Amino acid sequence: MGLTNFPNGITSFGVNAWRGDDGERVITPHNHEEEGEPELYVVISGAARFEIAGEQVDVPAVTCVYVENPAADRVAHATADGTVVLSIGAGTP
Repeated sequence: MGLTNFPNGITSFGVNAWRGDDGERVITPHNHEEEGEPELYVVISGAARFEIAGEQVDVPAVTCVYVENPAADRVAHATADGTVVLSIGAGTP
């Protein structure tokens, strides 16, 4: 089964799930400056501390973090055991 027409002009995207325990890195340091794409993160369980463009934010479960600026450096570490973070990249807008 497959979809041939994506809603709202979505033509491609990538999805990854990252898991870690307290203190472990769940999102590696990176940016998407070359690709020019924004990225959405969803903390599914546990909690994580994100650092985006030098600013730190603590993110509890069932919370989204949208990084609109592709050039923004980002990294995240779990702040609770059993943390799962879903990352969704949607290609160049």
